[in-house]
Amino acid sequence: NINGVFPTTLEDRVRDKLRFAADWTPVENVSLQLMLEDGKDRFSAPSEQGLRDTNMRTVGVDLAWKISDKWRVTGWWNVGSQTLHINNVGYLAELANNTESSGVGFVGNPSSQYELGATVSYLNDRNRYLPTQASGAAPLGGGLSDINYMLASLKLFGKYALEKNADLRLDIMHQAANLGEWTWANNGTSFAYSDNSTVSMQPNQEVTFVGVSYIYKLK
Repeated sequence: NINGVFPTTLEDRVRDKLRFAADWTPVENVSLQLMLEDGKDRFSAPSEQGLRDTNMRTVGVDLAWKISDKWRVTGWWNVGSQTLHINNVGYLAELANNTESSGVGFVGNPSSQYELGATVSYLNDRNRYLPTQASGAAPLGGGLSDINYMLASLKLFGKYALEKNADLRLDIMHQAANLGEWTWANNGTSFAYSDNSTVSMQPNQEVTFVGVSYIYKLK
């Protein structure tokens, strides 16, 4: 049926991707890595409905700085996007996902027995739904709200060498997350089933993890 919806998992796919990577050392103790990527998927099926094509792009920068023989700093920034073009019965749609992440961290050895490190990172992931009217179809409403997920993380660790082949390690991690999801609530109104029962979700959540590890190395 040329007007039927064909399962996306059974469609043929052709992918073309171009990737560029560079490594630059402006000074002896600093290095930069740059990565650019652009790609496109094309789907084909025995039907005019379904997933048509997908665009994807990624940009990433990484930094490594050796302050001294005992201390090192790293940092990164990445941006990625992916857009799906869908032709369905009665409508056309663009499903867009945009992700941005960044962070900075350090690792150091204040003495031969101690190793310390910390990392701070941030993630922002957004899904957008952009429906458009297909030819001859009934007018669409305002569409769906964006889904946005944000995560901030702090990680700390310390390691103490008990012996040449035994270490004691302490890890502390704290994360704060925010999820805006229209399937759980929209403009303050909770999702409701047919029997009027509702579900809800706390959009802001935090978690803290503390762990102690004993590491023994066999030689």
